[in-house]
Amino acid sequence: MECPVDLSALTLFSPISRTASSSPPFSDNNDLIRAVPWYKTVASMHLWDPSSLDAVFISSPWALLGLPFLTRKPGFSKSTMIYATEPTVRLGRLMMEELVSMHMEYVRYYGSDKKLGLPDWMNWTELEGLQMEWKRMVLGEEKEELTGWMPLYSAGDIKDCIDKIQPLRLGEEACFNGILVIKALSSGLEIGSCNWLIKSPKGSLVYLSSSVFGSAHAMEFDYLSLTGQDIVIFSDFSSLSSMDSDEENINKCALSGESEDQSVQKLTGADEIEDEAEKMHFILSCIVDSVKEGGSVLIPSGRFGVIFALLEHICDFLSSLNMKVPIYIISETAQETLALTNSLPEWLCKQRQEKLFSGEALFHHVELIKEGMVTVYPFLYSSDLLEKWKEPCIVISPHWSLRLGSAVQLLRRWHADPKSLLILEEGVPAELALMPFKPVKMKVLQCSFLSGIQMKKVNPLFETLRPKLILLKPTQFPEKNMAAARLKGKLLLRKGIYFLTLPDKPLNMSIKPSLHWGDVDPTCLIKVLNEKKFDGSVLHNENSDFCVLVTKPAEALIEVKSNKIMISCKDEIFSALIYEALKSICNGI
Repeated sequence: MECPVDLSALTLFSPISRTASSSPPFSDNNDLIRAVPWYKTVASMHLWDPSSLDAVFISSPWALLGLPFLTRKPGFSKSTMIYATEPTVRLGRLMMEELVSMHMEYVRYYGSDKKLGLPDWMNWTELEGLQMEWKRMVLGEEKEELTGWMPLYSAGDIKDCIDKIQPLRLGEEACFNGILVIKALSSGLEIGSCNWLIKSPKGSLVYLSSSVFGSAHAMEFDYLSLTGQDIVIFSDFSSLSSMDSDEENINKCALSGESEDQSVQKLTGADEIEDEAEKMHFILSCIVDSVKEGGSVLIPSGRFGVIFALLEHICDFLSSLNMKVPIYIISETAQETLALTNSLPEWLCKQRQEKLFSGEALFHHVELIKEGMVTVYPFLYSSDLLEKWKEPCIVISPHWSLRLGSAVQLLRRWHADPKSLLILEEGVPAELALMPFKPVKMKVLQCSFLSGIQMKKVNPLFETLRPKLILLKPTQFPEKNMAAARLKGKLLLRKGIYFLTLPDKPLNMSIKPSLHWGDVDPTCLIKVLNEKKFDGSVLHNENSDFCVLVTKPAEALIEVKSNKIMISCKDEIFSALIYEALKSICNGI
C-alpha cells in the first residue's frame, strides 16, 4: 500500500510578506540590534559550578560547538573527563574553527565593540525599549535567558577544549574511575553522532539522543545494543513540531505489551528514506524551476548529511535534464571536511561501506569535484572563484543564521531577485533572519529534514528496549517555576532521606490519559472555543461550577466542576476537539 508523503514539512512562499490585517511581530529592520554577535548558550550555565562536574558526554558535532563556553569557565577541573566519538571531535573542531573565522571576518569588516564588558544592548534600559517579540527572544519567557548570552570563544579556547576530550572509536569501551564502563553507539543521525551506554555494578543507564532509523550516509541506529538496561534518559524530542506529534503521542511512550518481534518490525528505516526522497524531489523541482528562470539558489546549511544528499541529488537531477549549472561550495573548512568523511568508513551506512570494498568513492561528491561539476572555494572573494563565477548558479555556504559568512553577501546580491531561491531548514525564523535584507523578493523554501525519532516509533522502540525506567522530557510550568513528568516506582523514607526505587523487572504499563489540573475560567474557555470556530455560551455559573452549551458546528455540553470536567457529545471527533481546547488552558502531563 502506498502512503502519500507529508509535504507539510516543506513550505514555499514568495516574497516574505504579511497581510495588512495582521500585526507583524518584527515590523522594522531599524529595530535590529546592531552589534558584534553574541551567542546564546544554556540559560543557567552561569550558575553551574564547573569544578563539581565529573564527566561530560558529547553526542554530536553540533553539541561540541557549545563545549568551549563550559571548558573556558574558571574552575573547570582538569580531572573532568569529556567523552566524544572520534568523528565528532574532528568534525566538531572544523565547525568551531569556521565559526570563529566567520566571526573574526565580521569584526574585521564592521569593527569590534569598543566598550569592555557587557555590550550596550544588554543594558536594562535598552532591553525595556525592545519590541515584545525581540524582548522575548533575548530574555526568554520568564526573563531568565539573558545570562545565557556570551561572547564567542577564541581559537585558543578551541584548542584547550579539544585537548581535554577523550575520543572513542565506534563501540569502544572506556572505564571511568574504575567503576563505570562507557560505550558510544551509533545514533544514525550523522557521522559520529551517538547514544551513550553507561554501566556500573549497581545498574546501567542509556542516554538516548536524536536518532534516525534510516540514514543514507551514517551508520544505522544501533538500538539493539541498548536493550534491557535499567534506565533510559530519552532526550530526542526533535520531531515534536511535526504533524504526527502531540501530547498524547508522548503519553503513548509507555510500554503497551507488544512482542519484541512486532516492535522491531515497526523500527525499519525504509519509510523514513522514502519520505526524505519525496521531499528531496520537491526541493529539486524548486531548484530547477528557479535556475530555468535565470535565478540562482542559495543553500546555507550546516548539516553534513543534508549537504551530501543535496549535492548528489542535485547533480544527478541536472544531468538527467541535460542541464549544466555551476555548483559552488564556499567554506573555509569544506575541503578538509569532505576529505574527512571519506576516511571514516566504520561510521557510514552499509551501502557506503560496500563501495569501499568495490573500490568506489564512498561519496559521490569526490567524483563530482574531479569532473568539475562541483567546485570548492574557501572564501567568496577567492581570486580563482571571481574569475570563474557564473550565474545562474547553486551555492552551498554557511551560516544558517544569515548573519555570518558568505551567505550574507550573496543574500545582498540576490534578495531582490524574484527568480532566485533561498533554501532554509525548518527552525530558522525566516522573517527574522531576512529582516536585514528587506525588501525580499526572492523565493524562500523552508524544509524539514529528518532530525530525530518520529513520535510514531517511540512506543515500538521502548517495547524493544524494555528499560525498567524511562525519563522523558518534563513538561515546563513557567508560572510556577517548575517542571513535571510521570514515572512509576516506590518512594521510600530512610533516616530522613527519600529514595526512589526502580521496579525489579520492566514495566508493562498500559497507555494512560493525560493528567490535567487548574482553574478553568468561563470567559477564557469561550474565547478558546471561538478561536476554534465553535459557538458556545455559559448556561449558569455557581461558584466554580458552570456549564457551557456548544451549538455550532455541533451540539455539546461541557460541565465544569471543582473536581472534574465532563464533555457530553454524540460526535467523538467533535468531543476530541473540545478536549484539545480544554487542554490548552489547563496544566497537564
